[in-house]
Amino acid sequence: MKVLDVLRKLGIVRYGAKAATWTSGKDMPAEFLMDDVYDAQKDLTTKQDVARVAEGLKKSGGRKVLFWVTVALAFVALLFLTAGGGISIWLLGALCLWAGVLSLTYQFAYGGQYSYGGVIALLVVALLASFILMGVTASG
Repeated sequence: MKVLDVLRKLGIVRYGAKAATWTSGKDMPAEFLMDDVYDAQKDLTTKQDVARVAEGLKKSGGRKVLFWVTVALAFVALLFLTAGGGISIWLLGALCLWAGVLSLTYQFAYGGQYSYGGVIALLVVALLASFILMGVTASG
């Protein structure tokens, strides 16, 4: 779906017009029954639109969701490391660790490489390493 189509479905952009002749209210097009609807097929969300979006989500299989969860976990881990010990060599090590994890997870989400199990195992190892680094930072 193009950007303009999405904006039309959201009701942000509306343009066009439709002319019709009808003999009863039953034959009246949907455009004439609603305000700010100029072309029902383009302006209203249909079952086909929902099915198309659902198919796109099934196709990605949650890979992108896992990537963004990893981004959030990396941010929180680095925030805790910074709050616990400030700028230190341990923080730089954690930055390198999470940069590598995010790079591999990005390849997993958008490139289709690697497996779910491998990426989840990598994420668990990165979290454990971050906890160890947080302990070292807090004690030092």
